[in-house]
Amino acid sequence: MWTFGRTFNMLRDGSLSVIDLSALDGIVSFPSFHTILGILGIYAVRDVRWLLAVVPPINVTMIVATMPVGGHHLADVLAGAGLSLGAIMFVRWQKESPAASAAP
Repeated sequence: MWTFGRTFNMLRDGSLSVIDLSALDGIVSFPSFHTILGILGIYAVRDVRWLLAVVPPINVTMIVATMPVGGHHLADVLAGAGLSLGAIMFVRWQKESPAASAAP
């Protein structure tokens, strides 16, 4: 299991009553950075044809594996997907806005 498995399980079953700030074990899994990285990686190579044959299958495998292997829940993966798609839409909107074309 993960290095933070004991703390993670104690949080889930409610037996963790005191959090020792001198021994934090990195238990944050929301949102899934694996999902964000996977989607943004695919978006980054969208114009390179030969990379589109390699990168999406690897990244989709990583995203799918985050729940059974990476310690994420479905909500973490969905939040990561939402954040990355929101970031892509925001960047595309910024490129298309009239203020962006008027900037020096």
